[in-house]
Amino acid sequence: MSNNIRNMEVSPSEGFLRSLYTAAACRFTASSRLKKKGAFSFSITTMLSMGLIFIPLMQTTNLNLPFPNDVLNILQIFLAISALVYSVINSQARYGVRAEKLNECGDQIKNLARELDANLESCESKVNFDYSHYRSRYSDLNIDVENHSEIDRDKAVIELPKYYHFNIFEKCLLKSKFAMLTVLSFLIPVSIVLFEISIILDMLGVTNIVIPIFDALAP
Repeated sequence: MSNNIRNMEVSPSEGFLRSLYTAAACRFTASSRLKKKGAFSFSITTMLSMGLIFIPLMQTTNLNLPFPNDVLNILQIFLAISALVYSVINSQARYGVRAEKLNECGDQIKNLARELDANLESCESKVNFDYSHYRSRYSDLNIDVENHSEIDRDKAVIELPKYYHFNIFEKCLLKSKFAMLTVLSFLIPVSIVLFEISIILDMLGVTNIVIPIFDALAP
């Protein structure tokens, strides 16, 4: 990443200012990612729950369903356990609380950076500027707050053209990496939801996706 820092002579205090703005951007990016993950996780849990309500209701009808009741009961147990496990994992992850803490930390770092920036503008010599006080305050701000991830930094630095330079290919590469890792983190729950949707659509006669699998397994 250091090769992408704009080539300009800066004093230690200006370098520290750059790191403050970078840290703030990373915290905001991490906060946004966790908020979206929390919202998406809630949607996944809701969809699983709605499917668990719909399937037994269909069993109570007089419709000729393509699945035997025993198969539907097993599928409901699997989906119920999946929803329960996923809900427990999400509750332990505390996405909302973590996102709020990161966002608050980002605000504090940004305010500190603006204060340092204003003082640097008014001082006569930026080279001899004593910024140890700001370093100490920055260390205090990071207590009890989780650090951002590498993908958060990759996405955050793109939004700081004043300090970092990327060509179009590098920007696309970093954005694609961020999107790919985000998608991979939801691969398992999304697959379960798609499986549930396939079962429901097969029950309604709209598709024929899961039925052939069970027909092949039948004795």
